[in-house]
Amino acid sequence: MSIPAPAGRRLPLAVIVLVAYWVGVVVAMHLLQPALDPIAVPMSVYVLGAHGAWMTTSFFAAAGIWLVLAFGLRNALPPTSWANAGAVLFCIAALGDVLMGLVPTQYPVAPPLTRDGAIHLIASLVAFNAIVLGSLSFSRAFRYSARWSPASGAGTVLSAVMFAVLYGGLILLTRVGANGLQQRVLVILMLTWIALALRQWLTPSDGTAAILTIIGYSLNDTIVI
Repeated sequence: MSIPAPAGRRLPLAVIVLVAYWVGVVVAMHLLQPALDPIAVPMSVYVLGAHGAWMTTSFFAAAGIWLVLAFGLRNALPPTSWANAGAVLFCIAALGDVLMGLVPTQYPVAPPLTRDGAIHLIASLVAFNAIVLGSLSFSRAFRYSARWSPASGAGTVLSAVMFAVLYGGLILLTRVGANGLQQRVLVILMLTWIALALRQWLTPSDGTAAILTIIGYSLNDTIVI
């Protein structure tokens, strides 16, 4: 079932707005708190700084991104088990982001964990796993639509790389104190997957598609600070 126009265009545009807000806040946090080493420090720690309220809003913006993608992609794609699974997983990711926004992290993230620190850590693990698996599910669902099938292969590869970074990073980068680097690489891959999905979602004749292509390429350069 496809979302009728113009609603079908409003949803991807809403995702673009939410992504732009999220990226803007995260980049601003890096600039406003340069003392925090992005290689070692997860982005959640910016909540604990002087401008933490702004970082908190980014969690709710992220939740909005995954919710819109969940319902939008589910309705834009043929009704398959892959699409249903992707929608459920993205909704779980959104709930994880909301919980992370409500319960701030602790730093350093090391034993003994506070109650809030443990809740935030569990919510982040649930959210990241749900995003990776949801991206894979939707990528497989793309195969069943002539319009979306060109994005299936690249989406599946991106999802597999996300999985490798998520678990390979936990094993390798944690040992050298590079958790922040792992998270930022994972975020870049997620944003790239979103850009890929949005490019297929928007019709080729829509001028927004050209803007989206520029955004997709520029995100990789902008988010790494």
